[in-house]
Amino acid sequence: MQPLLQRSFLLLLLLMGLWTTPATASHLLGGEISYSYLDANGAGANRYRYRVTVLVYVNADPATSSVEFGRPAIDVAFYDKTNGARLQMVNIQRTSNPEITPPQPGGCSTPGTAVRVRLVRYETIVSLPLSFNGYYAVYTDGTRNAGILNLAQSESWSQQIYVEMAPPLLPNSSPTFSDTAVVVVCQGDTSIIVNNAVDADGDRLIYSFSRPYGVQNPQLPPPLPTIFTPPPPAVTYANGYSQTAPFGTGPGRYAFLNASNGLSRYATALLGSYVVSVEVKEYRTINSVEVLIGSTRREIQLVSRTCTPNRPPQFTAATQATHLYTIEEGQTVSFNLAATDPDGNPITLKANSVLLDGPGPFNATFAGSQGVVQPGNPTGTVSITGTGGNVSGQFVFNSACGAARSTPYDVVLTATDVTCGAKSIADVFQIQVTKAAGPTSITGEAVICDRTLPVAYTAVGPASSSYRWSAQGGTIQGSNTSNTVQVLWNTVGAGRVTVKGISTLGCASDSVSRNVDVRPASGLAVTPTNATICSGTSTTLTASGGQSYVWTGGSQTFTGPSITVSPTQTTTYTVTTNDGICTTSRQVTVTVNPAAVANAGDDVSVCSSKTVQLGSSALTGYTYSWSPA
Repeated sequence: MQPLLQRSFLLLLLLMGLWTTPATASHLLGGEISYSYLDANGAGANRYRYRVTVLVYVNADPATSSVEFGRPAIDVAFYDKTNGARLQMVNIQRTSNPEITPPQPGGCSTPGTAVRVRLVRYETIVSLPLSFNGYYAVYTDGTRNAGILNLAQSESWSQQIYVEMAPPLLPNSSPTFSDTAVVVVCQGDTSIIVNNAVDADGDRLIYSFSRPYGVQNPQLPPPLPTIFTPPPPAVTYANGYSQTAPFGTGPGRYAFLNASNGLSRYATALLGSYVVSVEVKEYRTINSVEVLIGSTRREIQLVSRTCTPNRPPQFTAATQATHLYTIEEGQTVSFNLAATDPDGNPITLKANSVLLDGPGPFNATFAGSQGVVQPGNPTGTVSITGTGGNVSGQFVFNSACGAARSTPYDVVLTATDVTCGAKSIADVFQIQVTKAAGPTSITGEAVICDRTLPVAYTAVGPASSSYRWSAQGGTIQGSNTSNTVQVLWNTVGAGRVTVKGISTLGCASDSVSRNVDVRPASGLAVTPTNATICSGTSTTLTASGGQSYVWTGGSQTFTGPSITVSPTQTTTYTVTTNDGICTTSRQVTVTVNPAAVANAGDDVSVCSSKTVQLGSSALTGYTYSWSPA
């Protein structure tokens, strides 16, 4: 990608050549709204708390602005996204209003009159009732500046900005633009505007041009509706201008917005003011489906002016060679960023990223510095200056476990030469941090019928250095760090076995689980009328606690809840029942004793009145009965 040109001084550019208007003119130069879900600790029915921030850019020159310090407070209306009904109107106090117009380099003069710019911040915490679909937050203010080229009768239109807020059951923070919005473009040249945004939740962001919104000839202050149906009324473009062609069509007129990172290229043929609106939509993958979470918008007023001739710096070929760096969490990535100036001017190189969070949780540096985060900003910056037309710095990111996400981290790099008519180039470099590879599935029994025996489960997929198993409703027997684990299920009902792979860097992969149905113990029982019988006799076996019964034993098969058997030898019988899920068996053994053998001895003859002994030696376990006695 070729670097894009930008006319700027560090954080923003001087607004030069604005058409002057009477002291009663409007003051609006742009604005945006952002929000962050906090918690459900609000009072009563309004339980769900959000932090809401409104930024308004105003003309701070008392000679040309009607509200040079910004309004002391503004009204923001909140609507239920389900039916558009207004839930409440909140008066938000001004929390800060710094003037952000930077000075020109010493000794420099630029044609036109510089307009002083003030960034006015309004912030509060609002408590809202439950809405399953989310909310809209809407802000509107009086008339716009006169003489905006791409709007028809621009001074007759109000400015209206709104943001779509995700429902509290889907906690979310809206994308936040990473840099200030006040910019100036150079007539007859291509300029870059950095509309890059940061999403605290790591959602995927898509950028597009949007229409400015407002009401023509509004009552002052413009009332907010009781029912809100997006989009709001759109401002009418002047002939030859449109949402995708905010500078018109034809030679020298161009507008491009990178849908992936928000970098814009603009070119104008006419001097004057223009309004451009940029929308950022955020998408999140939920249950393998990408869902639109919400959107926010930034409206900005740009000024096209005549710029002092000057050749811009350039990023080196090595810097431009790679724009996306991919690492696994726990790994370190480093790359050099450098620029040169063809005129040998000093160059200021600025890196802007959420990773440069100073003492925050990210361990990243640019040119050895961890970055500085200004109050209210989502990103940190590091600026270095080189002499002799050269500047370079190394960006280093030591990723920690937990840094992986589906979207890359952006590093916005801007190089500006330090001279009259300074020019800048900018580009976006990205770091994709992936999860450690790990198991993709688990094999093993999904239905447990016998809770007396442990069951083996095995992780399937890319091999990990080690594993971390857990079981809900069961107890792991032995080690839980190998790819196979034994689980003894001890709780009837829904169970679950879960495993994560652990990389050589000590980071856990995504977990995979297997649901287990732990069945209650069977009530199957067998009762014999006699467990021991004599050969030639019978006994009845009766089963209970099942639904249907199948008997086996003695080389025979029987069905029914009871059977009568006459085994000729000791035999084990098995009864089986099935409840549609589990098959359960019980056994009973019938012992067969041999028939008794009576031995009275040999026949003998005896004289009358004499005695004689009959029989044989007694056998253990036998009793004897003689007759006649």
